[in-house]
Amino acid sequence: MKKFGFLALLGAFTAVANAQFTAGNLVTLRVGDGAAALTSASTAAFIDQFTTAGAAINSTAISGLTLAGSSTSEGYLNIVRWAGDGGDINNWGVSYGGYATAAGTAAVAGTTSAAVNRRAGFLRFDNTQGGANLTIAAGTNPFSAGNIRGATFDAQNNVFGAVGSNTGLVRADGSGSSTVVSAAPITNARTVQISGNDMFFGTGSGTTGIYMVAGGTTGTGLTAVNIANMTLASTGASPYDFEIFRDGSGTPVSALIADDRTAVGGGLYLATGWTGSTFGTPTQIMTATAMSTALGGGTLGIRQMAVVGTDVYATTVETNANKIVKLSFAGGFAGGLTSASVVSTAGANTAFRGIEVVPEPASFAVIGLGLLGLVARRRRKN
Repeated sequence: MKKFGFLALLGAFTAVANAQFTAGNLVTLRVGDGAAALTSASTAAFIDQFTTAGAAINSTAISGLTLAGSSTSEGYLNIVRWAGDGGDINNWGVSYGGYATAAGTAAVAGTTSAAVNRRAGFLRFDNTQGGANLTIAAGTNPFSAGNIRGATFDAQNNVFGAVGSNTGLVRADGSGSSTVVSAAPITNARTVQISGNDMFFGTGSGTTGIYMVAGGTTGTGLTAVNIANMTLASTGASPYDFEIFRDGSGTPVSALIADDRTAVGGGLYLATGWTGSTFGTPTQIMTATAMSTALGGGTLGIRQMAVVGTDVYATTVETNANKIVKLSFAGGFAGGLTSASVVSTAGANTAFRGIEVVPEPASFAVIGLGLLGLVARRRRKN
């Protein structure tokens, strides 16, 4: 599984005998309950579970935070593991970012942090929920007056958030202090992932691409290196979600990148040729136009994805009633798109945002923390 973090206990949890989620199923964050149109106001959010064939399994209302209804860049999911037995699915879950306010707060992404705290939340796969407010001193809060697009945690209870404006990628400990992860802040961070002790994030501003901050989960003033430069790949590139694949020794092999544009430049890109610090120029392996045609027409783009083998499950970019689609590839992605289908369509006045696959925790029970994310990526590739 990608977007991987490790979270120590943030408080007392109630033990649940049976997991509420099944390995191999899809989980997606949905905004809206269908009762009213999605707007920039805060709205209720849910974690929905589906089989990969699109059968709805269950839905869990997210407590403690809301999201902006019409902000398609919010609601990014990460897979998280808690301290304890990694072979127990109850010790796994998903994390996400949002706002510590009730539904109905107008233009919530533009509020100050003094008025509306940004919050990192999680849902364990035993249906236990929790989270931490990103409480930072007034005037210095990088999350203020900007949307929080995703969040994840590490073993020290640090919260990492991707900020839609201002500073970019930030680490906060929830007690009133924060640290800009990279020495040269990069604005418009869209995603945030942890692999071992390294941070990864994508940006659609400046020199667009996927960045790596070595030691970013514990260090300060570190350098963010663009390891997959999308500016070189496509004029006006808009990279969003990504998957980094590694070999058995942990060396990066390739990166799969989703560009959320609906025009010909949008779609999926593959970067290979790891030099020890960067990939070669990404190559487009699927256009948004080709995907739309394979799905029967329309104008579609993809933003967030989960990868299983050479199948990609992605959420499309529409603000309302968007889709989860399945995209199948040949030849380790380089062989191109072989088929596309719609897995599920969101109801009116609702929309799918982030998407993940419930991991197979038994596979990781004896694997060390530092290698866990690496092996996951290798298993995906193979």
